[in-house]
Amino acid sequence: MGINDNDFFREATLRICGSLEIEKALGSFFQFIQNQIPMDIVILQRFDTTEGAMRTIAIADENEHSSVDFLTPLSEEARNYDHSKLTKLHGVHLFHSPFKCPVSREMLEFHESPCTSLMVMPLQSDEQVIGHLVCITAGEEKYTVEHARLISLLKEPFAISLSNTLKHRSE
Repeated sequence: MGINDNDFFREATLRICGSLEIEKALGSFFQFIQNQIPMDIVILQRFDTTEGAMRTIAIADENEHSSVDFLTPLSEEARNYDHSKLTKLHGVHLFHSPFKCPVSREMLEFHESPCTSLMVMPLQSDEQVIGHLVCITAGEEKYTVEHARLISLLKEPFAISLSNTLKHRSE
């Protein structure tokens, strides 16, 4: 990889927490992470319990970053899916076949994403899941245990950034 954990954490955290505008922070993070981990799109989202749907909050790719408010309806099967069945390494879910899980399948189909490799990291604040960081790339089995480990180092900075965004959006 060429970068040690402390430098990776510091550089990524400066980008994640470097702007009060979550989309700018996510765009800056995306530019940095491309040199470390395969990535075509990175998304911040949260489950909206009142709507029974996944709400996309920010998205970044090679060309742009934006704050969004996409609501993706989820079926009852997806809403009730037992996530303990998923491969979880370092607190990150790795999907080598994302269309086998109802949640990722419905999200990818709704957004017409050609994803074949997916990493999802739940973000928590006070023991409550407040959202998810979603990393998407094309290609079979692109994400490794090492990628999951590196992304897991960023759980707290992303949780803080998302928590602040959610708080300020509701004011």
